[in-house]
This record gives sequence, C-alpha cells and structure tokens, in this order.
Amino acid sequence: MDAEGNKPATKADLKAMESSLRGDLAAKADIARLDVKTDKIWKEVVNTWTRMDRMEERIIARMDAGFDRVTQTNDSFAAKMETYARETVIIPKTLDAHGDELRDHEKRIEALEAGTAGRPPR
Repeated sequence: MDAEGNKPATKADLKAMESSLRGDLAAKADIARLDVKTDKIWKEVVNTWTRMDRMEERIIARMDAGFDRVTQTNDSFAAKMETYARETVIIPKTLDAHGDELRDHEKRIEALEAGTAGRPPR
C-alpha cells in the first residue's frame, strides 16, 4: 500500500479495466456510426421538406389558376344573366312603345289619305 492507502492494481483489476475500456470504445464506435446515420437521415428529411414545399407551391399555383377560371366563368355568366334580365325588362317596353308609334302612324297615314283623297297627287 502506498501513503494514501491505495493498493497496487492486480491483473484481474487490469483485465476488468481493459474490458471496461473496450466496452467504452465499442460504444463510442457505435455512437460514431449512429451519428453518420443520423446525419444521412437528417439530410433526407431536409430534402423531403424541400420537395414538399415545392409541391405545395405548385399545388397552390394550380388551385389559384383553377379558382381564377371558375371566377371568370362565374363573372361571365353573371354578366350574361344581367344582360338577359335587362332585355327581359326593356324589350317588352320597347315593343309596346313601337306598337303605339305604329298605331299612331297608321292613324296619321289614314288621316292624310282621307284628306288627300280628293286632290290629285303632285
């Protein structure tokens, strides 16, 4: 024993320490391999996220284009419906007004013909 009360190491102690160190070294090697695998997996995750972001952007662009087409079609349809509604209101009134004018013209023509019936044409 030395002054501090420590005993010298025996062969069994050294073998136990060697075994422990080999286990630690094996664990460190396993950890290093796992680090490499983790790095590869992380790169794949980042690549997948990037691809998914691009896909999302393309899907959004296509959906926007589809919504634009639907909106344009709806606007066109609404404009046609407004035109038809306006025509439905205006055309009958216009026809009635033209009918009244035609009847009025018939009366004037009859009056003119009746007034000029006895006179020779010029």
